[in-house]
Amino acid sequence: MRFTIIPLFLLFFFFTACEKKPQDNNQPPLIEKGKGVFILNEGNFQWGNASVSYYRTDNNTLYDDIFNTINNRHLGDVCQSMYIYNDKAYIIVNNSQKIEVVDVNTFQSISTINGLASPRYFLPVSQTKAYVSDMSSNAVSIIDLNTNTKTGEIPCSGSNEEMLLLNNKVYITNTSTSYLYIADALTDHITDSIHLSYGTVSVKLDNTAKLWVLCMGNQADHTNAALYKVNPANNSIELSLPFTTPLNVWNKIKMNQNCDTMYFSNGNVFRMKTTDNQLPHDTLIKSGNRNFYGLGVDPGNGYLYISDAIDYVQEGKIYVYSPNGDFIKTFNAGIIPGEFCFY
Repeated sequence: MRFTIIPLFLLFFFFTACEKKPQDNNQPPLIEKGKGVFILNEGNFQWGNASVSYYRTDNNTLYDDIFNTINNRHLGDVCQSMYIYNDKAYIIVNNSQKIEVVDVNTFQSISTINGLASPRYFLPVSQTKAYVSDMSSNAVSIIDLNTNTKTGEIPCSGSNEEMLLLNNKVYITNTSTSYLYIADALTDHITDSIHLSYGTVSVKLDNTAKLWVLCMGNQADHTNAALYKVNPANNSIELSLPFTTPLNVWNKIKMNQNCDTMYFSNGNVFRMKTTDNQLPHDTLIKSGNRNFYGLGVDPGNGYLYISDAIDYVQEGKIYVYSPNGDFIKTFNAGIIPGEFCFY
């Protein structure tokens, strides 16, 4: 769930491209590994119209609302994120307080994980166990992957967001605090924390085994956003790069396939090498009149997928760019497309 203000007017922005428009297809999708991307459409808060689209990159075909098409029932309210593990897709449905588990190759329902307050992100920490961050429970949930049930919690006060596993340590961001928390994946306890700046929201690992942590800041108390480079070997801060303004909570770091280049959005889209010692000055992709919302990087070819939520009511759009910011194509998606899951 993301908090947005719906404008009173509609913004329309049209792009033209040499490629033909993707073909819409309401039949069950042909899902094949390495040939597509799942688009997670949040839908409107409390409207129950969340959905998942599947776009075949090899034949330019778009399949809408595939969970409903395959399982003959609606996904729920606010599709937040999705994680693929051991041929299963774990779809986090935030305001429905659940995770839908499906076969990633057929999208047929396997199970539903209930008992969650406001789930955000899913992270397997072993073959049999996963963690789920939560916006409102002041804890990280523990999931048994054999039974698809919640078996416990790790107390972690505040709104927990992105997580990352490294050497049996789980790094947990928290948009309500100034800390990056560290949990032991073997004992399920918080063991340490790293003090950064307010609103840790996104954490990624680069090609030198260093962590990059984005903090969103807080407009209410005039705390600006910041980007940190952290050495997980000793939890030291190697680089601190402050922004001039706060960021929105939906801004996330996205790494390319080599983990040596980061992309992030603050209205426009920016690119930064992990060897850089300052924030980028030049805009890679300008939003213009579009309402850029979600960002993803295809691990195969490095293409950037950017969602446009438009007015948060009508169906959104997806824009695809090369790693250098050259426009490739555009196609429609569901209502408020937020995250991408490449498979």
